[in-house]
Amino acid sequence: MSAIAVVFNENFAVFCGETMFCLDTGKKGHIEKVKMVQDSFLYGFTGRNDSAVEFFGGLIDDKLNPTENINKLSYVQLIDILDKRFNLYKNEGVNDKFDTCAIICGPVGERMRCTRYLIKSGEYEKEIFDGNRELEFVGSFLEKHFENFKLNKNAEDIVMAIVDAFQIMVDKGVEFDESINNEVVAYLINKGCDRPYITQRLK
Repeated sequence: MSAIAVVFNENFAVFCGETMFCLDTGKKGHIEKVKMVQDSFLYGFTGRNDSAVEFFGGLIDDKLNPTENINKLSYVQLIDILDKRFNLYKNEGVNDKFDTCAIICGPVGERMRCTRYLIKSGEYEKEIFDGNRELEFVGSFLEKHFENFKLNKNAEDIVMAIVDAFQIMVDKGVEFDESINNEVVAYLINKGCDRPYITQRLK
């Protein structure tokens, strides 16, 4: 299991993830599971990396980085492609080793939207979350981790408060979950001044 989480409202989204990479052999390394497509959207994965790469069908490479093809897409265009792949998997099934949870977040019109796909043998779920004035939380990790996510919604700098809350969550999580670590990467997408939306790396 890995840990990624998006906290967003109608105006912005903060996407956080830890970086542990685990192979079936037991070998461990580091890989960023949260990625940014410049001023378009953010995406992230838990589960098996090879399953994520297959699901995205050439739009990301084997290190989950965006390719030139995905850089040409808007959030809406990407979701249209992934919906077709999701429905194919749902109708035809996947093998026992296939396991991914993919979360994509980006602007649709004047508000943020987040789509979450869970795909594994026997489980096919798609959820859509629309940003409103209140903060919305979408994640993929063990339920125990969520118990450690404590966010002060009245913080003066709510963006960094979200990142800090995720960092504390994984710092505590490494005590009971060997498949995560406490190295965190985070990205922000928000309405900008000189262009409609701006994406940036926070950590």
